[in-house]
Amino acid sequence: APAEQARVRRVHDRVDGLLGDVAAYRLDPHGPRVGSRIYTTRLQTRWPDFDGLGHLNHAAYHVFLDEARDDVLRLTVGDFSTWPNVVAHASIDYRAEVTVGTREVVVETEIASVGRSSVRFLQRVVLEDGTVAAEAETVLVAWDRAGRTSRPVTDAERAALTGS
Repeated sequence: APAEQARVRRVHDRVDGLLGDVAAYRLDPHGPRVGSRIYTTRLQTRWPDFDGLGHLNHAAYHVFLDEARDDVLRLTVGDFSTWPNVVAHASIDYRAEVTVGTREVVVETEIASVGRSSVRFLQRVVLEDGTVAAEAETVLVAWDRAGRTSRPVTDAERAALTGS
């Protein structure tokens, strides 16, 4: 746990350095979450998602995870035109192979925390039999298009994201 906490601190420090004070919070990744709601998104795989080794290519995971986060944002704060954002951090741990012939994966998405200007998502890619193929963490930052910088999450947005 201390090594994981140090890793999370390094990620948030990098994010702070890149985009200003976007990660004013410092959370224990195993600590309390803002909500217990798990959003589920079913996604169809396509032939080009698989590589020459006969499994889902690593790049396809990012696309699937992004689509699932977009679904959650549309349900909470609105689509990208309403709630522009940038990815400040993305990491994936691959747990099991998704082989050619797999027609659908399920992405489970949880909003783990909401900071001053950022939202941390925890996600899992799950196969039909319940096998967890991947676990991911992504930090999105609310974006001010005109100022080309991060912006604070409003109270209304925070309430929508946290379900409170």
